[in-house]
Amino acid sequence: MQYMGIEFLFRPQTRRSRLYEERLRLETIPDHKLKHYRLPRAMIKSLSEEYGRSSFNNVTERGHAIPPDTQVLVALRFYGKGGFQSELAAIHGVSRSSVSRIIRHVSEFLCSKAAESMTLPNQ
Repeated sequence: MQYMGIEFLFRPQTRRSRLYEERLRLETIPDHKLKHYRLPRAMIKSLSEEYGRSSFNNVTERGHAIPPDTQVLVALRFYGKGGFQSELAAIHGVSRSSVSRIIRHVSEFLCSKAAESMTLPNQ
């Protein structure tokens, strides 16, 4: 009986391969569905590029990082339609906790851009 326990300890462990959902990218969204994001494609692309270069985008050395355009899409969908974070996670192929972090980071980025990009109308 002890022999079987020792055999179990020294058996090579096989790692399960991680499964990732396919993430929604800006290039793959048809025009009729882009209306949910409330901005034109060119502006979303520009925002994504700026966000990717900013310090708010967490660049990680780990595999399968969430691309900046997907992060901007998640935040814009949240701003435009509201809804549950679990729904956003399912639509964009990320986890619920990632949705929460993404909304915070993109919101901070947009607030930092507000002073230079947004103006109030003068009467």
